[in-house]
Amino acid sequence: MIGFAFLVVQGFALVFLVTAPGGLRRRVWQLLAAGAAVAVAAGWWLVAVALVQASERPYIGGSLEQRRRLPARQRPARAGRRRS
Repeated sequence: MIGFAFLVVQGFALVFLVTAPGGLRRRVWQLLAAGAAVAVAAGWWLVAVALVQASERPYIGGSLEQRRRLPARQRPARAGRRRS
């Protein structure tokens, strides 16, 4: 879901490239610097997760029981639904 936030980045980059003050070379350089900043800001988490073994990171991206689904009779009831 968080990845959807990056869908607008291309539009912002295009608007910046067309409307920002200064020469084209300066705008491209600033876009490259901004892209590097976004990559560092977003990529540190991916690197941190990749460096830790899966058995040592049980809560990343879900719950402790990520792969095992509970049978229907053991799942908590959703609000507004009755069980028969």
